[in-house]
Amino acid sequence: MNHKTSEEVLHTAHEEVTYTRNGDITNCSQQPSQICVPQEILTRIMSYLILEEMARCSQISKPWLRALAGIQELNINIDFCNQSDAIAIFNFASKYFHNLSRINIRCVAPLESSSRMCDAFSDLLAGKSKYLKHFVYDANFLSFPPVNLTNGLVQCLKDATNLETLIIDHCMFASDHDILLLLTNKPKLRKLKLCNLSTSHKANDGVAKYYCNIETFHEAIASFHQLQELELLLNCFVDHSPDKSAWSILLKELRKLKINYIDDTGLMEIARSSLPHLQDLNLRYCHAISIDRVIDVLHACPSIHTLDVSSLQMEDDAHIKELSRVGNSLVNLTIKV
Repeated sequence: MNHKTSEEVLHTAHEEVTYTRNGDITNCSQQPSQICVPQEILTRIMSYLILEEMARCSQISKPWLRALAGIQELNINIDFCNQSDAIAIFNFASKYFHNLSRINIRCVAPLESSSRMCDAFSDLLAGKSKYLKHFVYDANFLSFPPVNLTNGLVQCLKDATNLETLIIDHCMFASDHDILLLLTNKPKLRKLKLCNLSTSHKANDGVAKYYCNIETFHEAIASFHQLQELELLLNCFVDHSPDKSAWSILLKELRKLKINYIDDTGLMEIARSSLPHLQDLNLRYCHAISIDRVIDVLHACPSIHTLDVSSLQMEDDAHIKELSRVGNSLVNLTIKV
């Protein structure tokens, strides 16, 4: 297939369906004779294509265009090659994909903070929350989305009660309360990954600092009784681990936990929880933990087979042997020597 740039695909206008920068169809003219194919087959074919190829195929005829409505998974990748077309991409997706259960958005290039961009992003998610089961927004340190865009994200996902997977990486929110709203009404959540999230806080000296107040949403996380995977790598300031009432001691279905701010108090809470299904525990970025509390967790959670404590300095071989002895199920052990 002769690949075109996003610009060419989204703005083709040669007696076919033409997509302008606001995503409108401006012309549907004469089409060559075609073989009739059931729409479900066209939808299945479309599901294997990237978004630009879907846009190209939808120009063939109206049946191909209608097939977009049956697509359930949408992958949007914004890089420096199609950065200028982000609004057209979001508008195209919001107009023709009506039954999405999975949305994956990955941004390598930063998005503009204009109202048009934020409206296009919000329109993509608007009305889809009741169908949505998996949502991923994956950016990097170069492409933090503007706060007004994440506001739209919060408003559109706060009522996504069927959500099973929520992954947000590199986002700036207006307040900790917005993060809390994002986590409400998610009784079916099985996988939660929150990484590199920040909100603006005024320090005593008047200088803005960017971090998350983890206590504001730990209670929400503790309510996810079906949660199996939890990854919290947050920009946060904490003087101590959250107390027992705030920590997720009720996550009895948890299989995988990766966290970057817990200390010995938090490890004691995990040990008291006796998480029966916990298999993978990653404490790579936790620098305030001790070997004794890690051993307590291994005693309490006998199913752990993968353990990363590479932030913990092992003082002698006895500690390594003790970890191996206590962790009868350990298969993968990562340590710092």
